[in-house]
Amino acid sequence: VNAKAYLYEGRTGEKLDGQVTIVTGAGAGIGRAIAERLAQAGSAVVVSDRDEAAAQALADGLANAGREALAVGCDVTRAEDLERLVDVGRRRCGRLTILDNNAGDGGPKALELPMAGFVRACQLNGFSGVRLCQLCAPHMAAAGGARPPQWLSTHPDPSSRLRELQARADGLLPAMEAARKAGNNPRCQ
Repeated sequence: VNAKAYLYEGRTGEKLDGQVTIVTGAGAGIGRAIAERLAQAGSAVVVSDRDEAAAQALADGLANAGREALAVGCDVTRAEDLERLVDVGRRRCGRLTILDNNAGDGGPKALELPMAGFVRACQLNGFSGVRLCQLCAPHMAAAGGARPPQWLSTHPDPSSRLRELQARADGLLPAMEAARKAGNNPRCQ
């Protein structure tokens, strides 16, 4: 399941019972909406955010609505936090099957950043997602034969949905722009 495609395609009829999803940057904005939608579809959700209180508030709300949810505070730019996220999620939920690397920040353009800012942006928007995919891949494979994750997204058969997702990209960008204009920007994790 590509969580972002699931959210924007409106696949509300698809059932995710028995699935366990990690969503980073889930304390607010798009990450929160993804976590809520996946929980409504039946997935247990590991709600991850740098703001642990925001993650806990969402997990509590999902649990109060009868959904299975776990909050884990995580700064995705810290390797030890990523390792703890995967370990806690797997131990407490029994397995991992879906990963949504939502945490990130658009920020200024690369040439406008001092080098330290550029390095941090690369950690936040690139390296952390790749590392989390590396950490989750063996657990996802053990939970049902998931193939190695693709760039910042996982799906049991990513190549089978490539054309479908490409065809829907035209709808995704306007939806994100509308969210931005409405002030529903994802928070930098």
